[in-house]
Amino acid sequence: MNDYIVRATAGDGSIRAFAATTRGLVQKAREIHHTSPVASAALGRLLTAAAMMGSMLKGDKDLVTLQIRGDGPLQGIVVSGDCCGRVKGYVFNPNVELPDKYPGKLDVGGAIGAGYLDVIKDIGMREPYAGRIELVTGEIAEDLTYYFAQSEQTPSAVGLGVLVETDTSVRRAGGFMIQLLPGADEGLKYMLTFDASTINGNAFLVALGQAFFSLSLGMGVMITYASYLSKDDNLVSNTGIICVLDTCVALFAGFMIIPAVFATGIAPGMGGGFAFATLAGVFQAIPGGTIFGLLFYFLLFFAAVTSSTSILEGTVAFLTEEKGWERKKTLVIVSIVLFIIGIFYTFSQAGFMEIHGIWFSKNGVEYPIFGDFLEYLTDRLLLPLGAFFTTIFVGWVWGVDNAVKEATSDGKFSFALAPLWKVLLKFVAPICIIVIIIAGMVLGMSIS
Repeated sequence: MNDYIVRATAGDGSIRAFAATTRGLVQKAREIHHTSPVASAALGRLLTAAAMMGSMLKGDKDLVTLQIRGDGPLQGIVVSGDCCGRVKGYVFNPNVELPDKYPGKLDVGGAIGAGYLDVIKDIGMREPYAGRIELVTGEIAEDLTYYFAQSEQTPSAVGLGVLVETDTSVRRAGGFMIQLLPGADEGLKYMLTFDASTINGNAFLVALGQAFFSLSLGMGVMITYASYLSKDDNLVSNTGIICVLDTCVALFAGFMIIPAVFATGIAPGMGGGFAFATLAGVFQAIPGGTIFGLLFYFLLFFAAVTSSTSILEGTVAFLTEEKGWERKKTLVIVSIVLFIIGIFYTFSQAGFMEIHGIWFSKNGVEYPIFGDFLEYLTDRLLLPLGAFFTTIFVGWVWGVDNAVKEATSDGKFSFALAPLWKVLLKFVAPICIIVIIIAGMVLGMSIS
């Protein structure tokens, strides 16, 4: 009988199941790698899992890789699979011989030992999605069950088995996966539930990064735009409105997107991975997703363009007002310079150019590719430094009293929180920004 995979759904799509028979696959792997019985069982189980997990992928070029490293005599296993069920893999030590765990039961867990399981999904993004868990038993099925629950928040039942004959040939091999996919109500619960265990140093950095990028802090954009306002504009209330609207838009987007992500069973991501990987999977899973996806990415393109315009404004305003350059010519020159830098960035990220920068971290001197160097330079150093020197200038050089006077149009508008704002600007904000810089430079944490 030929190998095959069966897929099924139930409960209006809230439950999905995969079952595979892989005797031919595992037997072929045994013949190629000349594996011992316990090595055949371990490799066969992971190959079977990769075949079923590969069938969950959407794109024709998507790949899933499973890596196990342990301190047992088997040392490790690496397998990969695609959306068509094609798999390949190998064991580090194919000649392991161990006594049976009990009569008729090969000791796969003993052969693998303690270690970890990595699951890497390459879905066409610059950085693949990766999840890691410590091995629970080393028997593979239980470890994958734990992985799905911990890394993808998907309750699952996984069973894998390989029956090896006394002559070391493979008699039977196969497995199953049953997953309970959370619905939209789980997405709402995710948005509305407070989990104190997630509050840590990295969470604060991510929140600060949201403020930096969403409100265009640290790059002079808001200061530049505010300078165009007249004395009749209430800068204090406008600032409050911007912050409140920014938060409301973020929450509104979250309540629209997160339930859809949970309802379609796609693993949540972050940043670019969320927009271009997670949401892409959502659009593929919903009716009319192609049209909605085209509209979404079309609007996202214009959002990127308008954000680029904001970033340009600070530089253009400086060159025109301080250096006397003509505005249109300045805009063209600055745009061309940034476009050229963008070409080098894109080519280096795509591997078409071997250009490297220099960076200093806790590991000493590093030479990242040009694209990563630019991200490190702006994200971990220049943006926080820009914000830091802004707070130092306003709080200690220009003076907080002058700043309040300017913000209130010489007392024309009220600023009830001015005393608290002065303390935050002079003392709290600089300390927080220094922490961000240290976390970025020394610990390698990113605020974007």
